[in-house]
Amino acid sequence: MTPSNALRVVALLPCLFSAHGCGSFNDGPFPPLFLVEQVPSDVSFGVVRADLPALRDKGVPSAPVTLYDDTRRALTPPVPSRLSFVAKFPPRPILQFAISVATLGKPARWSPVRFKITVKSGHEEEVIFRETIELPQRNQWLDRSVDLALWSETEAQLLFEVLTDDDSAAPMANDPIFPLWGNPVVFSKHNPIERPPIILISVDCLRPDHMGLYGYQRNTTPRLDEFAEEAFVFEAATASSSWTLPSHMSMMTGLTPSFHAVSRERKLGPSIGYLPELLSEGGYEAIGVVSGAYLSPSFGFEQGFHKYRVLKRSRAAQTIDVATAWLSEAQGRDVFLFLHLFDPHWRYLPPDDFVELFGPRPENVDALLSIVINRAPPSGPADIEQLENLYDGEIAYVDQELGRLLDWLKKRELYEASMIIITSDHGEAFYEHEHWQHSDTLYEEMTRVPLLVKWPSSSARTSVETPVSHVDLFSTILEAAGLPRTGTGGTSLGRYRKGTSPAGSKPTVSEVIWWAGDPVVKKVSLRSRELKYIATFEASADDDLTIDKMRKEELYDLMLDPGEKNNLQTPRHRQAFRKQLHAHLERAREFRADRDQGGQVVIDEDVLEQLRVLGYLQ
Repeated sequence: MTPSNALRVVALLPCLFSAHGCGSFNDGPFPPLFLVEQVPSDVSFGVVRADLPALRDKGVPSAPVTLYDDTRRALTPPVPSRLSFVAKFPPRPILQFAISVATLGKPARWSPVRFKITVKSGHEEEVIFRETIELPQRNQWLDRSVDLALWSETEAQLLFEVLTDDDSAAPMANDPIFPLWGNPVVFSKHNPIERPPIILISVDCLRPDHMGLYGYQRNTTPRLDEFAEEAFVFEAATASSSWTLPSHMSMMTGLTPSFHAVSRERKLGPSIGYLPELLSEGGYEAIGVVSGAYLSPSFGFEQGFHKYRVLKRSRAAQTIDVATAWLSEAQGRDVFLFLHLFDPHWRYLPPDDFVELFGPRPENVDALLSIVINRAPPSGPADIEQLENLYDGEIAYVDQELGRLLDWLKKRELYEASMIIITSDHGEAFYEHEHWQHSDTLYEEMTRVPLLVKWPSSSARTSVETPVSHVDLFSTILEAAGLPRTGTGGTSLGRYRKGTSPAGSKPTVSEVIWWAGDPVVKKVSLRSRELKYIATFEASADDDLTIDKMRKEELYDLMLDPGEKNNLQTPRHRQAFRKQLHAHLERAREFRADRDQGGQVVIDEDVLEQLRVLGYLQ
């Protein structure tokens, strides 16, 4: 943060900390002032209501707090409290924030909690916000905004107070209450934006060979086909894994799963750079709107985001509505949006207007869908065709909604200035190798994903045939934000824009732990431009980086055999890939040895139920 925008906390009752620094006015730019970032805290991962008593006992002044599906960076003062910040306000300033009162249950008695904000300038004070939270309003974020135009380009003091009508009763152990100020930020809508808005869109289970821009005959993606005419289209983009959790973590860290080691049991280690955190430290406002259980705070994805919301069982329209609302609020700020759409995932049940878009409605949809979730063989080609009809309907619906988002960006004059990346976490199998859905294999129907990148200022479509990977997105986004790119195995895709792509490239890597018992059964694929190698091996449960027993090796020529039907027995190529596999696992071992393990995953009942509905848990 530049000196002209620095704040200092000058008083807090009870007193917890102090910070200093203010500078002189200038002509801009005027970056936003995130007040939470002025309050030191060693808590980076989100906490839920059950964690709040421990935070209060430790005197933690700020933390990312999750209330149901919505996570905000928050000030976490006691009751009563008075937090005081001194700031040099930008031209025509606005204060945005949320308020909440969290409780662990329904209190036996309730004293209304009063939130109050005062501006103190010289000897004058003016109350600019006052609101009382009643019992039915607890445990939810309430978004608020206040115009500070009267104090434009002046230095003033902001006082945030929390009181109750019966302060003696508020801190009682039997019915504790926890007031929260969610992500308060002072900003100017007229701040000149010098860095691009960055929008990363991931569409779950989206196969490129079911999209018109990749040659599909059905008209599933007219809006994305249109978008591709102004973007770089990567023809051989590889997912880092075949399921949601590790693939998205690879996008966010620039590391393959063997390196970041995130799983259903373990979160990301604290010493590994995480994209939203790096962007927010670099001055971006990081917001996430997602719709899948495996992207919930239970698994650590909310880290570094100023606001992060998981919409349960939501359609693309609802998810995009929340995203555009948050983008609107972020006017005048450098913004990073991570948007995840879930619709093409099983169950394939598109909205009514799309159910019969590519074929008649199946007579018994439930029976048809049960074939997939029960891993049963199809009764014949008609089963596969009907399932693909429904899947394509889901894609067409998502395409419509993404078109609506792109139109919104154009109307707001954000489209041209933005970097927009559209991809998928993995593909989806329709029994090509006697598998349904995803997670189990690393064949092309699973690991080849769409990847479209539009840099700021549109250009003509450029197709890239060289294999690239999810891990490249990390460096690509940091480069666009003008931030350092270190500690990652990926390489910025900006090299293709600059025409500096090397003639040769490293194989792209995909990984999945196919069986998580003991022994672990792990699959790793290495893909070059023409060849793809898949190793299936056993490893011990406490060491997934050592090959105890090689179960199977597969080698395919993707140019001659794109369906991966003919397992080549070419010793020279197999030996070369085998050597690369061992080197990859050894590098991962060295990387992990120098870093602390992440925290243990604790899944709440709501997320567990979502995973059961999706067939991930029995």
